[in-house]
Amino acid sequence: MWRAHDDLCAPDYIERLYVSLAADPSANVAVPTTRTQTLSKTVRISRPKPFVGKSNLISIIQLMFNSHAGWFYGLWRRDRLLADFEECWSAFSHPWALDHLILFPSLLEKAVVVVPEALFVQRLVVKGYSPQKGTSPPLALMTGLRKKFSAQCRLYIERSQYSKAERLILQAILPIYVGRRVYKIRKIIKRKLLMDLGGVSYNTDF
Repeated sequence: MWRAHDDLCAPDYIERLYVSLAADPSANVAVPTTRTQTLSKTVRISRPKPFVGKSNLISIIQLMFNSHAGWFYGLWRRDRLLADFEECWSAFSHPWALDHLILFPSLLEKAVVVVPEALFVQRLVVKGYSPQKGTSPPLALMTGLRKKFSAQCRLYIERSQYSKAERLILQAILPIYVGRRVYKIRKIIKRKLLMDLGGVSYNTDF
């Protein structure tokens, strides 16, 4: 499991995740309830939802859109975590949104066991790679991260064992998912238009 120096968890966190992961050999990761807070107050609580509906595709879509960055700090099968981390870091090479990208292949395989009773506390603090207050990330970074994130997700979908029709549906909803995990395309377009109107040059290479 990954741990961050500024995060907390309940005393029985690992035990609850371990029992659930051990009971489901098909799962790559056991994921918790995530309480997001600043140093002084709780901001939100995100509880993992059980799969609803008979369709495998619907369950995968639910996992994609209900997943939380805090799931990255769940309990993994080590070999799978290392393999996915190495591939994603090689393709993406940026810490921001990398957690969502590493989770994506397990979401796609529905290889996630949800453990609402396990509590993970994600504390919001400024990281070294966080945008500074009052500033916006460079347009090149926004476009580059979205492009690389999307390309790797598409690769995972194409490599999956789903039917052609199912892969087409997943590819069709992917831009919405990517917009929630990296940057929305309308935000990038708005930023570009503002820069063009202001006569500011920009570089879209990443």
